[in-house]
Amino acid sequence: MNYEQPIIGALIAYPKNIAAAKLTQSDFNDPFFGNVLFAMRKLVLRGVGIDVITLANEINEANALTKLAQIQREATYSEKNIAVYAKHIKKASKKRMQAVFIKRAALDIDNEDNVASDLVSNLAGLNNESTDHAYTAKEMLQKTVEDMDIRHDLKEQGKLAGVPTGMSKIDGILGGFHKSDLIIVGARPAAGKTAYMLSCAINAAKQGFKVGIISTEMSAVQLGTRVISLTSKVPASTMRDSSYQEADWPLITASTNMVAGMGLFIYDKPVCTVSDIAIQAMAWRLSHGLDIVFIDYLTRIKPEGAENRTIAIGNIATDLKTLARTMNIPVVCLAQLSRELEKRADKLPLMSDLRDSGVIEQEADQVLMLYRDCIYNDKAPEDSAQINIAKNRHGATPLLNMRFKPRTMEWCDEENYGDYERMA
Repeated sequence: MNYEQPIIGALIAYPKNIAAAKLTQSDFNDPFFGNVLFAMRKLVLRGVGIDVITLANEINEANALTKLAQIQREATYSEKNIAVYAKHIKKASKKRMQAVFIKRAALDIDNEDNVASDLVSNLAGLNNESTDHAYTAKEMLQKTVEDMDIRHDLKEQGKLAGVPTGMSKIDGILGGFHKSDLIIVGARPAAGKTAYMLSCAINAAKQGFKVGIISTEMSAVQLGTRVISLTSKVPASTMRDSSYQEADWPLITASTNMVAGMGLFIYDKPVCTVSDIAIQAMAWRLSHGLDIVFIDYLTRIKPEGAENRTIAIGNIATDLKTLARTMNIPVVCLAQLSRELEKRADKLPLMSDLRDSGVIEQEADQVLMLYRDCIYNDKAPEDSAQINIAKNRHGATPLLNMRFKPRTMEWCDEENYGDYERMA
């Protein structure tokens, strides 16, 4: 059945539903009906009443009045069914656009280098267009209560509402990493940013979450080496210099078998833009599903434009937050801190230590600062570590005492440290 004429008839009769239908001119296969909708929107914008006369004058094409009058005469529409009509039209429009994108990719495959990425981006964009962003107060509260029920059920089952880090102190404060949140993890070099990212990523993947890692600093092989060390408990130094013991091999074999079965995806392009990240994340979501993305790290992302550094970093932070919202997943991005903090007596990092920090602070939902005293104090224990939750849009901002396992480059809670000490 063709739903285009019925919905146009219904919208002429009940123009208050134009916005609620959430249709665009391009959604219509028949250009005339698309033109009618476009004319309706312009009339509404000018405050002009909608009827076949005003529409015909606005469209200004031959036989417009005759066609509009015919739509009214046939009158096969119902106000109550406008949402149903719109749904069918959107579905048909999406299928047509998919066919267009696939055909275009086939024609360009011999001439364009980025055909695959463009195709993935275009197809993913069609999915995002179906998201509803307009709510009445009642609809907003209904959606909120549904979310509250889901969170309550998860808590009753002993689960988190967000993607877990596997560290009870962090998860207790944040409730895991939540959908649409941008989380910035800042630290000075050698403080363990990548180690923290991998600790969280592996802990989430172990629980069945689909985890994407964008690594601009380390190659896939380097990350793989770190992951095997972390999961097998074979020291990272052993992995680097190949000084394996006979007992290490069964641990490494078991580790590789376990990690191979995880929903863990790596993209190790050394120079990439936020667009590259978005395209890759969309590709993962379409092919495997995706629950969270980790990015290592912020200042290695290439700006899209030629702005100065401060503006460019701010735009990147804004784009990452938009990515988190658009894909409805947490985006966790590592960030270098300014060396200015080295001049302070108290080296515990603050949010103001983020390089070009203004927009980053504004866009981030949480800012976590990693600190290891042994970097500055030779007498400090190498495994002592802290995480300063410098910003938490949804709750408390405490300073947490943690542990860092230097042998396997892993972050954990103090209460989980005993198992590691027995293995050392």
